[in-house]
Amino acid sequence: MARPSEKRNRLVFAAKELIHKHGYKQTSLADIAKSSNVPLGNVYYYFRTKQDIALAVVSLHREEFTQSIEELNGSTESPLQRVFHYITGLYKDRTILERHGCPLAKLCMEVGNDQTPLSEAVKKINQDIRDWYVKQLEECGVKDSTIVADEILVTTQGAALISATFSDRTIFQNQIDRLLAHLRDLVGTHLVYEK
Repeated sequence: MARPSEKRNRLVFAAKELIHKHGYKQTSLADIAKSSNVPLGNVYYYFRTKQDIALAVVSLHREEFTQSIEELNGSTESPLQRVFHYITGLYKDRTILERHGCPLAKLCMEVGNDQTPLSEAVKKINQDIRDWYVKQLEECGVKDSTIVADEILVTTQGAALISATFSDRTIFQNQIDRLLAHLRDLVGTHLVYEK
């Protein structure tokens, strides 16, 4: 018999995958229960509403982001190298990304204008990612670091969306290549990254 925390984790991971693939509004608690192999009645023990489970998904994204930046911030790499590694590390599984787009951008598009705890949580994690980019860019001496951080977010999330729309992975890769070349030019370095 699965322990309660195991069932909860299965529900959150199933919700993360389904929301990314189908969207928040198209994913039901019944879908999540079925995918996680947890009886629907048990879902309500852990999450009273679909928004509650979606908040747990955003929390999981936040944990992944925090772990990534803690590892990068603890490294001896330059701030620009950290940005490169974060950008390329986000998209380790490009097949899923290119099929379904960026999971946070997708959630933002669906709930960003709502005035709910979920929309606020999604905005907050995107703000935290933006703030981290700004800090790294400032350390590199980039003028208008906030504008450049926005450019990074727009390019990475937009490239994922358009790649998914046209089912063409080269769109994503070409835009990331152009973005990283632009960042190298801004900082005046010849860093390379691993594809």
